[in-house]
Amino acid sequence: MKKILFPTDFSETANTAFLYALNLAKVYDADIDVLHATSKLKIDIEEAERTKFDDYLNYLEQLRDQENENFEIQITGHIVTGDLLITIQELSEKNDYIYIVMGTDGENSVDDKILGTTTLNVANLNTIPVLAVPNHVKFKTHKRLGFASRLLEKEYPILEKLVALAQRQNYPLEVVHITKSGILNTAEETNKNVWEKQFDEESLEITILYHKDIDEGIAQFVETKRLDILCVVHREMSNIQRLFKLNHSKRLLKTLKIPILIYPELTE
Repeated sequence: MKKILFPTDFSETANTAFLYALNLAKVYDADIDVLHATSKLKIDIEEAERTKFDDYLNYLEQLRDQENENFEIQITGHIVTGDLLITIQELSEKNDYIYIVMGTDGENSVDDKILGTTTLNVANLNTIPVLAVPNHVKFKTHKRLGFASRLLEKEYPILEKLVALAQRQNYPLEVVHITKSGILNTAEETNKNVWEKQFDEESLEITILYHKDIDEGIAQFVETKRLDILCVVHREMSNIQRLFKLNHSKRLLKTLKIPILIYPELTE
């Protein structure tokens, strides 16, 4: 059975992330594992903490039932003492998780930690795609997916998965390639042509965007296409982090407060 892992700290940001996890569970006919890790300095979990966690699971089940569309989604709770990252790794090794969905530093404002230290560490250590939901993001049922691509041949497996996900949302996958020169090299041009032949216009749209600043180019694309989720490959996360720190523009901040779907770094 396919599963999605949802680590939580009980914050409102985490609650929003759960709605995204729930939506993905519907799309993939998957169950959800809910994880809460308490201080690693503790030996035992206090009864009050267990009660709070059980109440929280009941709350999540109510959210699931409110969103019920004849989907049978099993919610299983895991409360542990110890390090969250280690626990995520251990659970990931035992379960067939297709996504990890988590809120990002719910109490932080837009600063260096906008994607959250913990979230980035999870992306660093895992081979599972991570959907990071920033603070104050509002869940949207209909989601426009975008993919910041380098037009590399090895990105094709990710492209296939994203096209399939976008099709379930009844939107084409919006792919953007930012070029500072305005010219594609031979490999990029070839891959663009192959991808466009492989998928019809209702499934995939590729935009070649000339911009001297890649970060601002992506921001422009997100705003123009009104994207709800931006998909990136892990090796590009430094660009995405900088993009979220463009706090001189209220317009960009408003536009870029969207979930980021981080795929593991590709191998050659």
